Parts: sequence; structure tokens; C-alpha cells
Amino acid sequence: MIFVTIRTPELREFQIFRELYERGEHLTSDILGAVSVRFRAKSLLDGNHIRNWIEQNPGYDVYVVNPYPQFVYAHKNLFQFSENTRDPFFTAKSQEVFDRVRIPFDLSKVGHQTHDILSASSYWFGNAEFWRAYMEDVVLPVLNAGRDVLGDRAFAFLYEPQFYYGVAVQPCGSLPFLLERTVSLYLAQNRNIKAIFYPVNRQRVLDCCLFTFEREIVQLYGDMVDGWIAKGHTGADMDEYFHWASRMAGAGWRLYFGQYPISFEEGDNPRQILPWFKDERRKDRSGHS
Repeated sequence: MIFVTIRTPELREFQIFRELYERGEHLTSDILGAVSVRFRAKSLLDGNHIRNWIEQNPGYDVYVVNPYPQFVYAHKNLFQFSENTRDPFFTAKSQEVFDRVRIPFDLSKVGHQTHDILSASSYWFGNAEFWRAYMEDVVLPVLNAGRDVLGDRAFAFLYEPQFYYGVAVQPCGSLPFLLERTVSLYLAQNRNIKAIFYPVNRQRVLDCCLFTFEREIVQLYGDMVDGWIAKGHTGADMDEYFHWASRMAGAGWRLYFGQYPISFEEGDNPRQILPWFKDERRKDRSGHS
């Protein structure tokens, strides 16, 4: 067990990643990851289960768990999600950060992020080479960039407290949210990295939904989106669908969480007590499916 003192909480998990990397912990383990107490509540999985999954699938550079597989059906990608839940200029501001620290991500080319690339949180477990590459190529250039490199606007975007739809012990800027989204970008850009994502079926998608409207999107349009994925389909019809699905889901996140902020801090599954699932709880108690 490694205990890390949180000296800069505004960096969230990326302070811990930096400390583990600088201490060389990634060199002492075959596979290393760092997750918060929120992991089980978000992902509905525990550490022992993930350890077994990794052991049963040896030989990968990085193992990724996406706690929100429903996003594949509600949003074209994580940047569209962020535009509709956090900041309508999230993508443009993120691109400015990448340009200023010279990370060659082109967000205009990010398409539909599917189950084999979507990483909505920093729930990854990598070998020493993945740690070295990802930290040196992406995380450290962002963490080490000051106002002189970023400029006033990008620095404020990363570090000044921003709107957040949940309960947070410490307010923060957009830095942790931007960096969370870079795992998907980095893996898409570096296909030589052997990555495996935790398997997803329709039931897991529904279980992970935080809202009834997310479940409705999956139930109504899941087959259509899965069909697009299977065929490698792109086009105006897909763009139109995700434009409206993401706007609706994003508005729901802001409305519902604005009135009833959610907390994952206790490590329990908050879905069990969310008021919009009360009808489902009533059905379960009465014995109806």
C-alpha cells in the first residue's frame, strides 16, 4: 500500500501520478495504477476484480476501465460531453493548451469514441514503458507549464475554479478534466501501444447509467449506435444524432446535479439512492422486473 500526501488537491489524481512516477514506483511493479476511493462507486467494480481481470489478460501495456460506458451512446466523444456539461468552449480551450505545450493533438479530428478507446476517468493500469511514455509526452508537459508558457487565458482555464456538476471536497479548474481525456487521445494516436479495455455488454452499460434519461437513450438508440460502430459508419446522420443526444444528456447532467449534487466520496454506489430511480426501487421491492 502506497500512501501519498495530497499537497495540491487542485491537481486531483495527477499530483499522485507525478509523485509515483518521480519516485520510480512504476519501475518496481509489472503493472501500476492509482485510483481514488471513488473508483468502486463510479465503475461498480472492486480492486480484486480488476486485479483478476489483469492477471487473466497478460501481455498488455495498459489496462483501462471506463466507468461511464453509456457515454458511447449519448456523446460523440468526451470533448462534446464537456462542451455540454462544463464549458461550451472546452474543446477550443483544450486545443490552446495542447498547442502551447506542443502536444500534437488535433481535437478537430476526434471522432466517435467507442468502447475500445473511451476512457472517461483516470482508471488505467500500465507497465513501466506506458508510464514513461504517457507521463513524459502528455502529463508532465501540462503540469509543468506555467503562465509564461500557457498565457493568461489557458492558465485560468486550467487552474481557476470552474463549474462542476457534482460534490467536490476541493474546487478545481479544468486541468484534471482535460488530462483525463488525454488517455483516449494518446492511445488513438499511438496504436502501437497494446491496450485493453474492460469488457462492456448492454447490461453493464445500463447499470452504469446515472440517470433514467441515459438509460432511455441506450435502450432506444443503442442498437443503432452499435450498428454504426460495427460498420465503421460516419456521416451527417451520426453527427446530427450526437448533436442532439449530447445536448439533451448534458442539460440533464446540469439540471439534475444542480438540484441534487452527487457524491462518490464514500465509495458506495450512489445510484441506489438517487431520487429519479425511486420508481425502479419500488418495482424491485414489489418483486416486479
